[in-house]
Amino acid sequence: MMKAFTSFVLLLSFALPAPAADQPAPGGAGLSTAAVNTSSAAAVPVLSYDYGMAQRKRGDTAAAKETFLKLLEQTPDSGGALEGLSLTCMALGQYEEALVYLGRWNAQSPHNTYILGLLVRAQNRQRDEAGALRTYKEIVECDKRDCVSRRRLDSSMELLQAGIFPRARSSKSYSVEGVGTSNPQRILYEGYSVGSRFRAPLKAGLDLVGGVEIREEAQRNDGQGFTYYDVQEKIYSAGLGGRPSRDLKWEAEYGQSALSDLKGSGVGNKVMNRARLAGALHAYDSDFRLALAHAPRFLRGSGGTQYFSLLRENSARAEAEFSALNWNWLARAGLYGTSDGTTLGTYSLRGNRELGGNILQSGYSHGQQEFYSASASGRLRYVNTDTLSAGLRRSVDDKYRAGASYAYTGYSDRNYLNELDGELTGWLPWNKEFYGTYQYSLQNFRAPYAGYPSSDLTAHLLGAYWRRCHGRNWAALAGYERGIMRDNRGSYQANTYLAEAEWYRGANASVRAQAKKRDTTGRGHSYSAGLQARYSF
Repeated sequence: MMKAFTSFVLLLSFALPAPAADQPAPGGAGLSTAAVNTSSAAAVPVLSYDYGMAQRKRGDTAAAKETFLKLLEQTPDSGGALEGLSLTCMALGQYEEALVYLGRWNAQSPHNTYILGLLVRAQNRQRDEAGALRTYKEIVECDKRDCVSRRRLDSSMELLQAGIFPRARSSKSYSVEGVGTSNPQRILYEGYSVGSRFRAPLKAGLDLVGGVEIREEAQRNDGQGFTYYDVQEKIYSAGLGGRPSRDLKWEAEYGQSALSDLKGSGVGNKVMNRARLAGALHAYDSDFRLALAHAPRFLRGSGGTQYFSLLRENSARAEAEFSALNWNWLARAGLYGTSDGTTLGTYSLRGNRELGGNILQSGYSHGQQEFYSASASGRLRYVNTDTLSAGLRRSVDDKYRAGASYAYTGYSDRNYLNELDGELTGWLPWNKEFYGTYQYSLQNFRAPYAGYPSSDLTAHLLGAYWRRCHGRNWAALAGYERGIMRDNRGSYQANTYLAEAEWYRGANASVRAQAKKRDTTGRGHSYSAGLQARYSF
């Protein structure tokens, strides 16, 4: 434990280099750089863009706002004053006032992506989804190489505009189990899914939503030539989504799952109902979300040769995002009940605080670790867990990112787990498309426990990546990762190959594809591929 703590302290100190000096914002170009006027009697401040920014940097945001208000009185068309007022108003939580200054600044300097980026931030904080969508469209039109804004445009279009949204995914993995025995087993896991969601407006503030999907999951013993299970699920659903105001939105959806065995005898042929009700509310400067669901759940049998039963699960999940004590918090709670009579509760609280380029993180969560299979009586088996965590991250855009975290998990069966993680990512100074990363991970259990994952692990990962975000209407990524791991069964290595591609047709359509291949010495290998598309109309 002392060794793990010492490693954590070293990683933490490495992640905290001296803060870099703030760069001057573009809105201040051409303004006086004099912050103070020194005389023999006293230092008298001179109103200027740089003086206001120095006040803001020191954290004296209210005084900085007063400086920029006086600058605006002297020069009503000052872009620097409008920028300073926009930034200070947002820092003070005065987003409605910030939008006024940003609107004036944007009218003076149209099609400026820096101004538009600030504008969309204020619109999002004001929950002006339609306004943010228009701004994202404008940003993408101004800079067709802005990958981040294109992703956000995708998300906004899917939530707000009529369209169809196809999805597909396929995966296959070979796992060698029982390596330390005289009878090792080569197990094949495979699955795929294909489907599409849709959104169609019925009238202002009311949409028709729904989707279809076909899924298949299978597990086979490749060495002995038999199938544990091979189950297909066809899902159909439809419902309504409403936005009565910018502070309230909801969705209600009903559907069915048609399940059947393609091979083996896991579930037979059954049709089960599905339902979902979700809502989001903004009140008291906080965001609240609630989701209720009724859906089927698979429970694998204790013999491991087929699904033991097909359960019904009712769930309720709630979230709240708020700020307190200069921290941003996310609170979550969930209640899950299954038809075998099991009721589980989960809850967590996570917080983060920005200090310049550093982000502090902390958290607590209560949940369950499920066993690999059901009990002999057919009930879900689990152990309760409680986790405390803390971490620190520092990031300088296109230069480096560093972070370290520690977590302690206590199990209700008296087991415990210490986890230590560290990361360092750096970009090539002369070509920002290339970057590399090193990751360290340590998992140390009190004792191995049969039935759920409890193997000690030490892992080192080196990665090299190329990310092209400057293509006109397209982007691509290629990466290679080399991992060196050691667990209770010995040392092994893993090679992972990554590829992604994106194509955009403005606000009308987009396509994203991913592929991943992983080879692990003596443990097996895996493949996966995915496709997401959007066509808006």
